[in-house]
Amino acid sequence: MKRKDFERDTINRQRNIVFPDTVLNEGRFYRTLFSWETEYTTTQRICLGLLGVFLTVMGSLWVAAMVGFIRDSKDGFNLMTLWFLVIAIGMSGMGLMLTLRGLVPPQPTRLKRLQTARRPRRHRRP
Repeated sequence: MKRKDFERDTINRQRNIVFPDTVLNEGRFYRTLFSWETEYTTTQRICLGLLGVFLTVMGSLWVAAMVGFIRDSKDGFNLMTLWFLVIAIGMSGMGLMLTLRGLVPPQPTRLKRLQTARRPRRHRRP
């Protein structure tokens, strides 16, 4: 990437007040968060795991509340409860994915393994 392109990209990432820019920045954030190629430090992985556990627990509680609401209501199942149930299941799924992402480090690619491999030294003969 050329310096000019890099500077333009940096300036564009900082603009976060107009609608398309906010969507682009949020999409970049979630893409990086769920990408399996991203390597996180130990602290970042612990925080990802904690965030994932929190989302899983809250989503599970929400699912339980919606199931109880459906069971106790006289109307039964309607579109609004279905919508809340789908959101709660999605939140639990996202929490499980983040927990897994935080606990299991990514497997290094073959190129990364080759770059970090120690090569034997060659000795020169005097």
